[in-house]
Amino acid sequence: MIDLAKINRWFSQPYPGTDSVREEIITAAVLGLFVSSFLFLLRPFGLHHLEMMDALRHTIVFGLLTFVVTLGYELFSRYVLQVEYDKPSYTFGRWLVHTSILIFLIGIVNFLFLVFYLKFTPFSWFSFMMVVLNTFLVGVFPTVFIGALNLRHLIQRNTKTAQSIEIHHQDLQHVESAELIELASGQEVIEVNPAQIIYVEAMQNYVALHSQSTDRPIIIRSTMKNIADQLSGYEIIKVHRSYLVNTAQISAVSGNAQGLKLTLSDSNIVIPVSRSYIPVVREMQL
Repeated sequence: MIDLAKINRWFSQPYPGTDSVREEIITAAVLGLFVSSFLFLLRPFGLHHLEMMDALRHTIVFGLLTFVVTLGYELFSRYVLQVEYDKPSYTFGRWLVHTSILIFLIGIVNFLFLVFYLKFTPFSWFSFMMVVLNTFLVGVFPTVFIGALNLRHLIQRNTKTAQSIEIHHQDLQHVESAELIELASGQEVIEVNPAQIIYVEAMQNYVALHSQSTDRPIIIRSTMKNIADQLSGYEIIKVHRSYLVNTAQISAVSGNAQGLKLTLSDSNIVIPVSRSYIPVVREMQL
């Protein structure tokens, strides 16, 4: 019997997207190469009627179209739709929807290429549906399979990394309990005790300082880099593009596919650690 609860948990797992434009270019290039190789070997869409060199040339064009569509779609998602790939809300299920839309777009481009350039098929709704459906069927099954394997591998790897990190519950030795420092942001200056900071969170053009000394976060207009630079001398580390964490406040470390998760003392707050910051956490004496 199918365990729907288990399937739902699997699809709700955070899933890592690309970290940078460089990764997106590499991903698009790999996908384009896969499409070219697959089409050349199987010769669907009437390509089997062509001579080898003609088939090779046309399948390379299919691969280049896939590269362009994939890169354009990913850049549009990142910079226009502002999809946040490194947040826990970006799950395996959302990745599948995201990827399915991409495969659908590639199918549309394939259809247009077949109709207007190769003239292998007439322009009709039936032809359109068949080409898009075939493209989807060819792409979705290996995508789901590879994505599930990648999810499982990353969970296991990051869980193992989390288990290797030892936590030593020590206070910040060099910060006196009454010491205050000034954080400057433009015309605004506030006094904070670094030892009492729990974590800092980016909020577009503002940052929120969560402190043990206040019930509500302190909101100031600043950048995360500016605050990180001013707190760099106090075991407060950057673990994500949107978070700084006081290492003395970390009570547990666990892992998921996106990276690590830090549970903070005396609270249910869990802070994500993105993949690029895992070495920083691993090398710290927590």
